[in-house]
Amino acid sequence: MQKFKDCCWEEFSTEVICRKRLQQEPPATPKTPNSSSSSSSHKNCSNCMKLRGRLYKAIQRQKEMQEAHSAQIEEFRRKLSKKNAIRVINQKLKRKLNRVKELDESDSSGLGAKLKKLRDVVKQKKKQCKRLKIELSEKTSFIVDESAKEISVLKNKVKAQDEEISFLQNDVAVLEEQIEDREDSSTSDIFEKQGKMYSLQTRLFVYDAITNQVPTANVPKLLDKFVQRTGAQLDRVPHRNTVEMMVREMGLISQLQAAETIWANPDSTLGFDATNQQGVHINSVHMTFKKNIESCIVIAVDHLPGGTAEDYSQHIISSINELAVVYADFHQKDYQTVSKSLTANISNSMTDRCASNHATIRLINAAWNTSLNELNCHLHPLDTVASTVRAALKSLQQEKRATRRESCLDKIVLLQMSFCN
Repeated sequence: MQKFKDCCWEEFSTEVICRKRLQQEPPATPKTPNSSSSSSSHKNCSNCMKLRGRLYKAIQRQKEMQEAHSAQIEEFRRKLSKKNAIRVINQKLKRKLNRVKELDESDSSGLGAKLKKLRDVVKQKKKQCKRLKIELSEKTSFIVDESAKEISVLKNKVKAQDEEISFLQNDVAVLEEQIEDREDSSTSDIFEKQGKMYSLQTRLFVYDAITNQVPTANVPKLLDKFVQRTGAQLDRVPHRNTVEMMVREMGLISQLQAAETIWANPDSTLGFDATNQQGVHINSVHMTFKKNIESCIVIAVDHLPGGTAEDYSQHIISSINELAVVYADFHQKDYQTVSKSLTANISNSMTDRCASNHATIRLINAAWNTSLNELNCHLHPLDTVASTVRAALKSLQQEKRATRRESCLDKIVLLQMSFCN
């Protein structure tokens, strides 16, 4: 205690102790007769630091002991609560055991009556089960009888079907004999004239010959030679005029096919191309379709007086009008309605890039009151689309300019389209 009294009375705290430790001791001064008080002061401060350090450690140790004691107290309380719960459970168990003991010691006459009652119930249930089995057997026997009747009906139906099959097989045999008889007949009977008309086989032969570019003057001779090679002889051979009439029939059939195809395919593409053959100007008109890219139907191949836009436009318009006439006559529809529908389904044009073709498309647009997308076959179609879009955006650019962007409208649109792709 005396040591603490000799120490300097500064405020005791950990900060002071740490600060004292960190401070360096001043260099030793030479001892003089007048320096006794200063050395005593330095000594007392050194002792104060040591004692305070010891006191700090003692306080820390006391705190740790208090925390350990608090934890032990909590553990004891927890165990005590568990012990109380176990005590309650033991009391309940004891009461249950006492109750069971009381029931065992009670009179057993009530249990005997219950047992007898249960036996009577079991006996009654057995009788009920036996009765249900008898009813089930009766119902199943009825079902078996019904299924047997149904099976017999089905057998009769199968027998009737077998008889019908035998009759049909007989008819098939008769038809096969008739086919063999017709096959054994001579080829001349097939190509003979039936009344005032030639047979279908003759017409098909003429169609095949014309399709393979056989001149109409050579078709009768070729047909006669063909029949002779089979060992038969024809009494009458179609004349050249008759062959040309059959060719006209073939042309009408092709026109009807072209009209039906255009009618069923919107967004069709019109194409035309002209060339000179031996001093004659020939123009070809054809159609391609969006749904069936590989198909290409030729509408007309005719001689033209010249290669002007009027010649091309009149040739194309007259060809489409002929298709409308054939379609309306065959399907019994109004010509104007058919013509408008056919021209409405034509949305594009594909030609070479030249002034006459461009003028032709303008004349067709004016005649049909439409606006065809003019595409050029020797360039990529997107080039034509880009030119049209650029022209449209240029007109908008003059009215609505970009305010906060340096790029023009066409560049912005094309950039957005590239991002979408």
